[in-house]
Amino acid sequence: MNIFLSGIKAAAQTLILLSVASATAVQEYYIGRYPAAVVPKRMLTVPLNKPGMVEFCYTGTDRVTKGTMLVKINPEELALQEAEMLNQQKQNRVKEAETLLQLRRQKEELEFIMAQPASRRKFMESRFRTQADQRALDLLNERIAVQEEATRIANAKLQRAFDKVKEEQLISMPFDGRVQYHVSPGEGDEKSLLVTQTGPLLTVVDDSMLYIAITPEESSIVKLPPEQLELRLELGGGLSLRAPWHHKKVEMRNRRESLVYYFAIAAEDRERAWEQVGANLVAELRYSATENEELLSIHKAELAAQAGRQPFETWEELVAELHPDYRILFVGETHICLKKKAK
Repeated sequence: MNIFLSGIKAAAQTLILLSVASATAVQEYYIGRYPAAVVPKRMLTVPLNKPGMVEFCYTGTDRVTKGTMLVKINPEELALQEAEMLNQQKQNRVKEAETLLQLRRQKEELEFIMAQPASRRKFMESRFRTQADQRALDLLNERIAVQEEATRIANAKLQRAFDKVKEEQLISMPFDGRVQYHVSPGEGDEKSLLVTQTGPLLTVVDDSMLYIAITPEESSIVKLPPEQLELRLELGGGLSLRAPWHHKKVEMRNRRESLVYYFAIAAEDRERAWEQVGANLVAELRYSATENEELLSIHKAELAAQAGRQPFETWEELVAELHPDYRILFVGETHICLKKKAK
């Protein structure tokens, strides 16, 4: 019992010391280190679906503006396909013109007969074997309209099919950003290359925003107000950057749904952060307290030592015994952060 009481006394002394320190220090609390990745706002990978000749139209390393032509896949084949498409459209229009010519001649004859006196009109109907009335005229007009619409639809389908092929073979920048090639362009002035294998061809990146993404799975961390979280990423050479929480969303990670937190990188740090895209990183997660929060951060080993020989099964049980005026705010990597209970 004396050992337990001495542990309680030590805990009280530690509480006083830590409370004084927290009152004078910046209210920021270390949570832990997490696997992290620098990710852009948008990223699209364009595949090469079949082997062919690739013409590289842009081979620079600077940021690229939207609409810049990047590569042309099998450009000669595409030119032939376009010529075939245009020729087929022309054939459709010629066929339409022939049909419309016949229909309009029939319409002119019908209108001419309908304009004659009744006696002559009857004679001409028997001669031309044509029933000259408004219903026949309306039917002719409808046949003309149907033929025109059929040609329009046929040519539109041809154009749409070609545009789809063109979109797959003429790759332009969909937004301002950067491009990364998975296939090396030709050397020197040679900008065309025969690629014999299918697979990723290039990746375009919208770097107007960069984020640091982590997946905090601990329940106590997920329950924290996310707007009070911040990441710190060491870049080496004494350089580091800080990123406040921006948004979160559920994504598929390792074939299961995971809650991913995104922290926004400031504009002045994006160029340095860009160098880390694709790298396996580790970032520190920290919690910033509000003015009215009374917090106490205790190292796990120190908190366990305060118990002395008193057995405990959970941190909650130990905190309830040693610090009854506090509750656990979060359980971090090395420390447990306690929050003063409301009175």
